[in-house]
Amino acid sequence: MQTKPDEQNNMILGNKIKRLREKSAWTQEQLAYASGVSEKTIQRLEKGQKVREETLRCIAAAFDIDVDILLTDNVHISAIKEEFGKKAEYLSNHPHYANETNMDNILSLVDYDRADESSLLDLACGPGILTAPLAKKFSKVSALDITEEMLQEAKTYCESMQLTNIDYLKANAEQIPLENESVDTIINRLSMHLFGDKVRVLKEAQRVLSKGGTLIIADYLSPSDAKEANSINSIEQLKYASDVDILNKEQYQQLFSQLKELRCEEEIYWTETRIISNSMDLTNDPVKGPALFQLITVLAQSGGLKNIIWNDEQGLIEIKQAWIAYKLKK
Repeated sequence: MQTKPDEQNNMILGNKIKRLREKSAWTQEQLAYASGVSEKTIQRLEKGQKVREETLRCIAAAFDIDVDILLTDNVHISAIKEEFGKKAEYLSNHPHYANETNMDNILSLVDYDRADESSLLDLACGPGILTAPLAKKFSKVSALDITEEMLQEAKTYCESMQLTNIDYLKANAEQIPLENESVDTIINRLSMHLFGDKVRVLKEAQRVLSKGGTLIIADYLSPSDAKEANSINSIEQLKYASDVDILNKEQYQQLFSQLKELRCEEEIYWTETRIISNSMDLTNDPVKGPALFQLITVLAQSGGLKNIIWNDEQGLIEIKQAWIAYKLKK
């Protein structure tokens, strides 16, 4: 009989905890005492049986580690946290990240009726570029990000505008620390391509979204041409040193088909022209930046790609970046 993916993940998790326990020279009884979890639960966990997330948090605290280390896909999560921790201040001041056209298009999908009585979750908020304008409209806002440095940038930015109605949540988007149906609007911008388990993230968003609530997702849109799509994905992977999966329209439809309670109400498309004149337009990494800039320059000058263009007159690169934004209702 073939083992189901969830069962495999539980077995992997159980083995991780067993190795950590043995490395600490603890018995199951000692781990139970240190974590406040019953010894029977420790036994079940190490046998590959599913336990509650709160149990895992208690065990992680006993080992003095982040709970993400215990969860599946932790290599990807660790890479994302490291990369965006280093890029937090850089992205806060990057013109592409706060592009007004992108912002206006995304915000046009927000329902502001009774916003002053409603709650909003900025999922993977980054440095708070969207958090701030939305906090001016909504009664209560939660800004969630997995990276401490990003949350600090968001907090500094929002506090500079005297916004005090925001809760800052350091958490994985796959485990949103909010109650069922507790949020009226969820907005997620420029991070879907970075999520390891996109279905899990969306099901969590579906769980915490109130009935009649709105989920807005905005991200890059993958070109339909496979060569173009691979080039764009490869550039993003090199920038972030982690898996990147920019979706096309068909892949989004497949993703949404797995959400029983959400229906797509509206979608909009647009193209952003990104000007790349030096390595800092791509990344602040002093090692990867120049090499990546040289690679993209060669691609642009070769003329083989429609979306990466060399502007000979000005001596710079133009990347035609397609975007898509969806509005889903529960």
